Amino acid sequence: MNVAKQFIIACIFILAFAKGIAQQSKKDATLAGVYLTHADFKAGKLTYDIDCIKEKQKIKLHDFFAKPYIDVYYRGEKHTLQKKDVYGYRDCKSNVFRFFENEEYQLAESGPLHIYFLQESAPYGKSFKWINIYYFSASPQGKIILLNKENLKLAFPDNHKFHDSLDEMFKSADISEFDTFHKMFKVNHLYQMAIK
Repeated sequence: MNVAKQFIIACIFILAFAKGIAQQSKKDATLAGVYLTHADFKAGKLTYDIDCIKEKQKIKLHDFFAKPYIDVYYRGEKHTLQKKDVYGYRDCKSNVFRFFENEEYQLAESGPLHIYFLQESAPYGKSFKWINIYYFSASPQGKIILLNKENLKLAFPDNHKFHDSLDEMFKSADISEFDTFHKMFKVNHLYQMAIK
């Protein structure tokens, strides 16, 4: 094969490879935006969505003053949304947050039980460190409450198999422990087993 043919074949491979990379990066672009409803979250439908590779997400949560609304800046316009009327949002790091009672909880797992967390500061020696405080909701749109055995039992009062599993598994273990084998929080695995 002569040098010209080798050069042409190499160019074709390079162009095909470059096109594949361009399509892949476009397909994998990180999207962020607002989920107006749980149905939108479930369907992956974002409102005021942006491509984080091309632009910066601009959502003001107003947490410091505990305001009941957020401001979303989208295509040069400001949109004010009441937190009580919005399910949540997705940020440019693919983190999902759900609004509940004027607070945004980060979704840790969307399973049979939805597991959330808030970061809070706790004393650590002479300073502080950030720790995750875990919460759950018994249904995707349900009330978000502290993740502990008592609250789980209250959320499912008639599921005695689940109650017994909780008592057995979490005698000394942390209830927010992640099950690396089943790739889910242990409480979600126990709940799945208890409803079978």
